[in-house]
Amino acid sequence: MTERRDHDGLTGAEWEVLWCLFIHGPTGDGNVPSKSGRDSLIEGGWAFHYDGWTAISDKGLRAALRMEMDRKREKWLRARRTPR
Repeated sequence: MTERRDHDGLTGAEWEVLWCLFIHGPTGDGNVPSKSGRDSLIEGGWAFHYDGWTAISDKGLRAALRMEMDRKREKWLRARRTPR
């Protein structure tokens, strides 16, 4: 069975990891949302891994901006600031 790819050709796991890296920056191995998503992004050159940390690569950053993650991030931040 193949995984569904919805977000610019990424699986849900890959998208979640890319979002995490875009929002939070370099992320420790214990805090990455999906190890398989992380490994797949690294294999595709969208992220890199060094000394227990994963970070977004230039290719991943360009893809995140193409997917308008910067606008989604602003909306996400506004929602977090809004009192409930």
